[in-house]
Amino acid sequence: MRTRSYNLDVQPGCSSWSDDLSFVDNDAKLMPPPSQPSRDEPPQPDPQAFSSDIDLTWSFLPHEVLINVFRHLEDHDRCSASLVCKKWLQISRAACLWRRRRFVFAGLDALERIQRYKMFITVLGQHVDHIVLDFGRPSMSTAGVIAKAFEGFVSKVNSKVKMRLRSVTARNLDFQLAWRFFSHHRAKVIKSLCTLFKRQANLRSANLAFSQLNKDEGIRILESLALSGSLQRRHKQFLTVLDLQEFFSPRTRVLSSSKFAETMGLFLALTSLCMDKRYLNEDVLEKLTSRSCTAPLRYLQLVADSMDPVLDHPISRRAWVEAVHRDPDFTVGVLFLGLTSFDKYASVLIRGMPLTWMRLSWLGVVGPVHPAIMADVEKLLRHVAYNFSDTIIRVQICLWPEAVVPVDEALVNLVSRCHLLRELSVTCRIVPETLDKIEAVLASRQDNVLETMELRLVGFTQEMTAPGYIRRRWPSIKTMAFC
Repeated sequence: MRTRSYNLDVQPGCSSWSDDLSFVDNDAKLMPPPSQPSRDEPPQPDPQAFSSDIDLTWSFLPHEVLINVFRHLEDHDRCSASLVCKKWLQISRAACLWRRRRFVFAGLDALERIQRYKMFITVLGQHVDHIVLDFGRPSMSTAGVIAKAFEGFVSKVNSKVKMRLRSVTARNLDFQLAWRFFSHHRAKVIKSLCTLFKRQANLRSANLAFSQLNKDEGIRILESLALSGSLQRRHKQFLTVLDLQEFFSPRTRVLSSSKFAETMGLFLALTSLCMDKRYLNEDVLEKLTSRSCTAPLRYLQLVADSMDPVLDHPISRRAWVEAVHRDPDFTVGVLFLGLTSFDKYASVLIRGMPLTWMRLSWLGVVGPVHPAIMADVEKLLRHVAYNFSDTIIRVQICLWPEAVVPVDEALVNLVSRCHLLRELSVTCRIVPETLDKIEAVLASRQDNVLETMELRLVGFTQEMTAPGYIRRRWPSIKTMAFC
């Protein structure tokens, strides 16, 4: 989707760089002025414009410049450049170049690739802080190779005493589909993951989204994360950021017992957590926001999928109020994937929830939608405006560009009631007259905090998209983007 953005906060009196970057020679005043070349002749370089004392070799470049150059090189190019001289060898081993690494476990050559990874860990492993584990889709011939390669990799990482990981991201695990028919090798991969987490005492962030585990496997991994490095940890540094979107398979009923709530209570320092709405009930919420935690939970992002068979675990208003009472800085964001009925929206967005961010995303690939479902989007916006006017900061409605949703009046009502709203993004069709009403609301305020608006407008001419026209017609809108 192509967007055009206009920043209307132009500071007056801004100066630009001069185009005249020529060198000034101190002896130029003793020489006759050079003759002006004709327009037909190309300009000739002045040999006296450059001093012979200036050395323009690479060896005189500052370390910061060379590091920035090496940062854009691939690994094999860095190795080749390190053979040029001792200075480049020293630059190639700078710690900042190796903080983030991606390791791939896929194909029949996974074991050969692991040998290179082990050599890298031996030489530069102490500089690595953030790793991405990218798993390929296993087959009958590669499942055992991938599991064995990952087991060897974890053994090498844990044996490197100076390798202190701070974040781990696992991609393309998908145990529900990819590893469904390889239970033996699947158990090896899960065991290796648990071993990796248990030995990393400095782990602060873990992204295990879309792992699609069953209940027992998922709780086992969560326990290893919660107790990561507990045996060798001198100065306690617990996990603070965790992403569990689609961590369990869709048919797994996580809340059928209290085991999941007890496991989440082991995370004593979580400050940011992303999880599916179906993983949350009042017991889990109480464990996450308990006063016994070392650091209280600051941000909770809930993902509610309209295709999820288990979407109805409503939390009472009293539970949300008590959670905010335990931690006044606790905030919640909600991501709706796909369109659903207003009753399901309302079952997630309970009055009393400290909602600061709400996003509804639908690309229209499921098929035609009933008009009543589209009309429920307007009800959703009104629900947010009336129940979360004191907390909501960002609202994003990302629908199919050609979707016809009657949200014009609901948008005006949202901006009118939500005085803390800073960002508003709506990709369905609205008319320019709606902006006139929003402009009237913003102009009546003494303090306008709305910083960004991204809208899809209907009936706009080319003249209306000019920055000057926008500034004259809607002066209170700071930044506007059209999509």
